[in-house]
Amino acid sequence: SYWDVDSGAQLPNTPVTKTATVGSTIYAADEAIAIDGYTFDAASTATSITVSDDASQNELKLFYKRAMSTYTVNYLEVDTNRVLRTAVTKDAFVGDVINAADEVVEIARYTYESASVDPLTVSAVAGDNVLNLYYIQVSSKYYVSFLDEAGNVLKPVVDKEAAIGDVIN
Repeated sequence: SYWDVDSGAQLPNTPVTKTATVGSTIYAADEAIAIDGYTFDAASTATSITVSDDASQNELKLFYKRAMSTYTVNYLEVDTNRVLRTAVTKDAFVGDVINAADEVVEIARYTYESASVDPLTVSAVAGDNVLNLYYIQVSSKYYVSFLDEAGNVLKPVVDKEAAIGDVIN
């Protein structure tokens, strides 16, 4: 049988029953199988068993660890893909679910807009585990008044928009 070494739980859909001749030897290394999201760790106390007439003595437990991978979070400006902050790469178990909202950070003069994928399910292939977070520049309206020294209006007020923090000349 196949077990998670950390949780002690039997892995789902993995019980295997085989027929063997009494007296034959079954080796753990021959019974290890590929299980998505896991890597083989070790056999139980024995690396082999000798098949007996007593079925309860014929169990070989194989232990697996959850496989590790990485995922990368990119912080980009919407529409331009300009990098707003250095990308971050983090460790995760294969199969973990990463929610975009948990990776959002504050970036001065920008607000979070969207993600390339949400949620991201971590796979064994690190290059496939990319979460692009898109930010939009925050802007504000300002008004320009054209007055003479006496305060008389020379032209109608003009309203404009600029990004927060921009220098207006």
